[in-house]
Amino acid sequence: MDTDDVDVEDTDTRSMRLIDEHMVSGFCSYRVTNHEAYQTPPFVYSGPDVMNVFYTRVMKESESISGIVRNDVGMMNLTPEELKKLLKAIAKSRSGSAR
Repeated sequence: MDTDDVDVEDTDTRSMRLIDEHMVSGFCSYRVTNHEAYQTPPFVYSGPDVMNVFYTRVMKESESISGIVRNDVGMMNLTPEELKKLLKAIAKSRSGSAR
């Protein structure tokens, strides 16, 4: 999110004095993941109705990600290093030294 400081009328609100207001002026979003197939390029927006465009974008991303995780896909094979760490952690937990 990017904001601009906008001057407001001199208004006292209880014990605070409002000097300026941060108005959203734009945003950039993209999907970050280790899986290249699901990465997205940056989407940059600066223009009218920023918050409506932002929330529409977030909801679209939410639907897209839900579609990805909804699929029943088998687990990828562990790398040799990951398997070694897993077996070490299992052995550690069985010996009671993981506490």
